[in-house]
Amino acid sequence: MSLASATLFSNAVIGSSRAHRSAGPFRIQFGPDWRNNEIMEWHHSLGRRLTKINMFQLRRERSKALKHQYVVLFLSEDCILRLDRRGDETKPMETMKHEGTESIDTIADVKSLSDLDKTSDFLAEFHCQSSDVDLLNIIKICFGIHRDNKAGRYTLQRFNCYFFAWTVLVATARHVVRWDMHPSDSPWETLSQKLADALSMKSADAMINLMIKGTVIVVMTTRLKLKPQLSRAMSLRARLAWAMPEWLIRLALQDAIGATINAPANSPFRIDRAASHHAPNHSLERRRRGCYARGCSS
Repeated sequence: MSLASATLFSNAVIGSSRAHRSAGPFRIQFGPDWRNNEIMEWHHSLGRRLTKINMFQLRRERSKALKHQYVVLFLSEDCILRLDRRGDETKPMETMKHEGTESIDTIADVKSLSDLDKTSDFLAEFHCQSSDVDLLNIIKICFGIHRDNKAGRYTLQRFNCYFFAWTVLVATARHVVRWDMHPSDSPWETLSQKLADALSMKSADAMINLMIKGTVIVVMTTRLKLKPQLSRAMSLRARLAWAMPEWLIRLALQDAIGATINAPANSPFRIDRAASHHAPNHSLERRRRGCYARGCSS
């Protein structure tokens, strides 16, 4: 769901206060103190009855080339919210730099889960029916991210939507799990397995495609800007390589990365994607069963 097409917050979420109605996703922003800002005013307007979280989902979009990931929160009274992180869409090249751009972190209302199922798949989910997790916990996690000079900004390579979604999910799971339980009895083992399952080969492929796309963008942009100056200093062979069409650059990168992935096991240049790929009995057929945190039946 893009920022332009995002829906209004439902009346059930924002209550009767017109001051908190929005024409799109609610922007998550903080001042020096996380308690005194608009996001906290919005939280207070909901009332305690609507802020208890029953279930989390980590989801990944299908159609987007970058496979955008986000978190879905299932609250009381059939209220569903989604948390997203995006960069400044007006500065796409800046997102590839080390300093990145301002992060656009938002929380928005979801009218129907079926709408999400049409465009995305869920990678992991866990339930918490003990009322230990409140929307306030999520706000605190977001504040912790925003106060960091690096994590508070969006970079395509590191502090992106994947980082934001997984940080929120894992930090919340750490809050609800009973760490005083014996490891063999702890739901953390199940939760860890669930989160590991989400790092499947598809995720590795998505990151490879992201790397290829980013490299192509840099090459094409640099070539456009510096072609007159570089052409005079290049040999004939170099000029031919520099003039390669975009599709041929992509093919060359795919072949190079494929050779690295499929290198011998003792090669220092091998990428082991299988390390994060688990047996079939730990994958899709078990995901809908969820990981139950404290107070939930297993």
